[in-house]
Amino acid sequence: MIDALAAAVFLLPTEETPAPTPTPTAEEEVKKAPPLQDVYNGKAKIRPGMQGRSVERIQEQLNGVGKPSPTTGVFDKKTVKAYKSFQDKFGYWPTGNVTQGPALKLKKLYGNGKLPAACKDGRVLCIDKTQLVLRMMKNGKQQLVTDVRFGAEQTPTRNGKFRVYSKIRYLISDLAGTPMPYSLFFSGGQAVHYSPGFHRDGYNGASLGCVNVRVYRDAREIYQSSPIGTTVFVYRS
Repeated sequence: MIDALAAAVFLLPTEETPAPTPTPTAEEEVKKAPPLQDVYNGKAKIRPGMQGRSVERIQEQLNGVGKPSPTTGVFDKKTVKAYKSFQDKFGYWPTGNVTQGPALKLKKLYGNGKLPAACKDGRVLCIDKTQLVLRMMKNGKQQLVTDVRFGAEQTPTRNGKFRVYSKIRYLISDLAGTPMPYSLFFSGGQAVHYSPGFHRDGYNGASLGCVNVRVYRDAREIYQSSPIGTTVFVYRS
């Protein structure tokens, strides 16, 4: 009888002791991105491999200034590439780390993340002289975004709303003697076109008033997708 009772007690289910909460490893702690406000104040930085809402916000801002990045909240290779491109474009050393200076610049350029109404009406080449980008828009949807540069202080690119009035697949500039492939003329001789000089030298230079496109395939796509009459809107955000 005693043996039977002992066996019964032995078989009774016992309350399990909860497993202890694992202590995060040093590597896991490092991956948590600090608050953006700490980055803006110069107290912290976001490094490749980190993750969290701060990273997602940086990705949203990169997309908003024409540097496509997946909004996953993870500072992955694609995000690092986009961020380095942003750093290089605006004169920062392309380390890939989100530090105070470039982070504040990105925040300022992004603004409220909204495009002007003029960029959402039909087919528009929406050209932002602050962000240094051209967005090819169709009925409010972005079809392409690419880096551009503008005229120097003595030969400024005009702001305003224009229409493409002439298209020339290939020509040589009468003023500079340089190639102007895929030219879309929109205002008194000023055109959107591919620039070999911009491709070679980046922002260490300027045009004579035209909107220079840095990437050849982008200039070709813009040319092929923009019929006579396409709206060209040049502005500062």
